[in-house]
Amino acid sequence: MEKPMNPEIIIERDEVEAHGLKAPVKHIVTEPDIRLFARIFDTIHEGVVVSDAENNIEFVNPAFSLITGYVPEEVLGKNITAVRLKRE
Repeated sequence: MEKPMNPEIIIERDEVEAHGLKAPVKHIVTEPDIRLFARIFDTIHEGVVVSDAENNIEFVNPAFSLITGYVPEEVLGKNITAVRLKRE
């Protein structure tokens, strides 16, 4: 049986600075938010790459594949600096 998704994810950062002011940040992301973000990620026309702290690619959206010519399996786990636009 699949474990149900946590209905809330709390994203906390120590603080953010904007316009010279610092403030603690706490944002609650709900399951509907996650579904909306996933739909946006999959349907926007801009190529999106999500990488980890070492710049290794974790996710790409369909527009990335259309723009670059790479299918996700070709780039996932690779360092973003090693990925070049495919030429026809």
